[in-house]
Parts: sequence; C-alpha cells; structure tokens
Amino acid sequence: MNRSNVRISEQETYRLNESLMKKRLEAAKGKEESLRPTDIDEDLPTEPVTEEEMVDAWKLFSEAVNTSGRRSLFATLSSEEPRLEGLMIKFKIANVVQEKDMELARGELMEFLRTRLQNFSLDLTVELNAQISSKMRLLTERDKYDQMVEKNPVLEELRKRLDLDLRQ
Repeated sequence: MNRSNVRISEQETYRLNESLMKKRLEAAKGKEESLRPTDIDEDLPTEPVTEEEMVDAWKLFSEAVNTSGRRSLFATLSSEEPRLEGLMIKFKIANVVQEKDMELARGELMEFLRTRLQNFSLDLTVELNAQISSKMRLLTERDKYDQMVEKNPVLEELRKRLDLDLRQ
C-alpha cells in the first residue's frame, strides 16, 4: 500500500494526538515521581539556594527551551516569575494548557534546576491563578477603546468633536 494515498480523518487525528498526549503525561509523571525529594539519596548535594539563583536558573532553562523550538512551554515558563519558599519553588499559571505544559516538562525542569543549583531537595508546586487568567482575557473593540481613552483622555474629546459613533 502506498502511504501517500492514506488519509486520516480529523477525528482519528484528534484521537491519535490525545493518545500520544496521555502517553507523554504518563511518562512525565513517572519521571517526575522518580525525582521526588523524599526518594533522593542522602549523598546528593543540598547546597543553599537563593531566590535570585533559582530565578536565573529558571530563565536559563526557559531560554534553552525557546532555542529548541518549544515556544508554548517557553511562553508558559516566561509568563510569571517563580518564587522560592524554603525548598519549594512556587509557580503560578493562567490556564489548563499551561498546566499540561508544566506537567510534561516538570521532570526535565526539576532535573535541570536541581543539578544546576546543586540542591536535590528542591520541589515545585504549580497553581492555577484566576487573576492571571483575567489579565490575559481577550478584549472587545470597546474595551480597547476604553483603555486608549484611559491612557489618553483627549481621544474621547476628539471622538466627540468628530461626532463618531462607537456602536458595536
């Protein structure tokens, strides 16, 4: 059979992609679970880490991800700055897409951070933040206009002088 003549329906493509995504998530969870701090050998380094060092290492990892062409993950990692509370890295995300990105990359990210910072006791928590989601919402034409007027009130005066109608 000639492969160039084989067509895959959109539904079959969706099922295939969904199946691949599940396998990747399972693999990522398995790798991440294998790197939990409670299971780590006591002989591994646990050097003190400052928040600044952690953020620098995070940015270095983000840049490597960007260079490798993983733009979605790069956008997720760059959306907010992580915080360090004790040995816990806390990172806020805006939506479930970013949450899946982080699940897939968690093992790789933690392996990089732990190795780079020489502290294998570090762990990561990711939390969904509704405030970030509301900041990132799509704006209507009226919302855009209102924001422009807020920045430059003379725009409203100009609209009135020209007798412009702003109906949607």
